[in-house]
Amino acid sequence: MALVLALIFWQKPFEGQLYACVYIDGEFVEAIPLQKELETIEMKTQYGTNTLLILDDKVYMDETDCGYEQCINSASISRPYQSIVCAPHGLVITIEDKKSIEGK
Repeated sequence: MALVLALIFWQKPFEGQLYACVYIDGEFVEAIPLQKELETIEMKTQYGTNTLLILDDKVYMDETDCGYEQCINSASISRPYQSIVCAPHGLVITIEDKKSIEGK
C-alpha cells in the first residue's frame, strides 16, 4: 500500500513554473524561478555564505564556506520535493511549484 501511494505521489504532475524555495533555519525566505539561463545567487545566513547556480531549470550548490561541503557534492535538483541542505548554515533549498508557494 505504501509503495502504491509513493508511486502515485511521485508521478503527480506539476504544472507551470517551478521554483527553488530557500529556507533558513526553517523559515521561508524566497522563491527563485527556475530558468534556462545561468543565474548565480549568493545566500548569506548568520552562519556563513553559500552560492547557488540555476541553469537549465536545475539548481546546483556551487560554493560554501561551512567547511563540510556535503551540499556541494549533492546532485543538482529540478523536480518538486527534491532538496539540497547545508546543515551548518541552516540552509535548505527545495523545488516547489507555484501552488505550493502561494501564501508563504
